[in-house]
Amino acid sequence: MTQKEKQICKKYSARDKKGFVHCKECPFVVDADGFMCKANSRYNRKTEEWERRH
Repeated sequence: MTQKEKQICKKYSARDKKGFVHCKECPFVVDADGFMCKANSRYNRKTEEWERRH
């Protein structure tokens, strides 16, 4: 991820006044129900699917 993308991720993953994060609203979300995003996943060009990083 670029530095700018990391800043955006940090903004959405920060807890609000009620203690909630807003990761599902982030533009980098790949699968909101599976909690997959550009920060914790990578795109596999061979399978053409997103997969979790190890």
